[in-house]
Amino acid sequence: MLSSLNLFGDAGNDYRFYLELISKNSDTISGYFYHYPYNEYDKFTHYDQNFKNFIKKDSIALYSFISTVNIGNMNIDFSKTDFKKTIDLNKYDHIRVIDYLDFGGGVYRIKELNKN
Repeated sequence: MLSSLNLFGDAGNDYRFYLELISKNSDTISGYFYHYPYNEYDKFTHYDQNFKNFIKKDSIALYSFISTVNIGNMNIDFSKTDFKKTIDLNKYDHIRVIDYLDFGGGVYRIKELNKN
């Protein structure tokens, strides 16, 4: 069985972040996070606690691996549910945005593939 999940923004901003999270014990995890806020991301102020304030969430879905496919004028990011992890941001002291993509207009999508 193959299933998919479409996520996309409506009238706000659309971002794909590649994050590095560092815990209180210096454990590090990284991955992709999709966020669709109404306010704009500012790379000079939105890090660590300010990033948490920007996304207004205590936990996020982080994808350790994605694959981007271009179909016409649309890019689709694919990932297996095995690569998705729910992260409690309260366990992390440092949030670094390694890279981000502002894909306004919803030209990017994330599709989760789950094979049973």
